[in-house]
This record gives sequence, C-alpha cells and structure tokens, in this order.
Amino acid sequence: MSLRDQLAQCEEHTRQQIGQAAANRLGNWRQYQTNDELVMFIQRLIRNQNNLANGWELDRHGYVSIESIVLASPDFFTEQDAQIARQTLGRS
Repeated sequence: MSLRDQLAQCEEHTRQQIGQAAANRLGNWRQYQTNDELVMFIQRLIRNQNNLANGWELDRHGYVSIESIVLASPDFFTEQDAQIARQTLGRS
C-alpha cells in the first residue's frame, strides 16, 4: 500500500476514533506530492508531542496511525523514526 493510501486510511480512522478536528489537521498531507515530502510530513508529526496520544489510541483499537505507517514502511523511514513510533505505541 502506498504512503498516500496509508495516509488516507489513517485520516479516516482518525476521523472515526479521535474526531473531525484531528482528521482535518492530518488532512494537510494532501498538499505534498512526492514520497519524500510525505516522509518529511510524517517525520514532523511523529515528533510532535501533542500527537502522541492519538497514535497510541488509534493503534490500541487496531486502526492505522502515523506511527504504524512508519513501522509498516521501513524503506522510507530511519531507525530513529521507527524507534519513536515504537515508543509512542508502547512497543519498545
């Protein structure tokens, strides 16, 4: 599944589980065209302390989170990105 497809699914799951406002903020991913731009967007999000609870909450219910995208797409992300994602999801 492409990064764009995963982000679209994450946005929908965020809308369902967290709420419309959080999904709208996440929807900013659409302004980026390349995988490199999407990766930088995701890297900023996983480092944002205000978003940590959302990723954990989504993952806890089996939904796609930004952090689960990082872990499912190791070719795009650094080991540090994966470590941050695992810590947020309580998998470290």
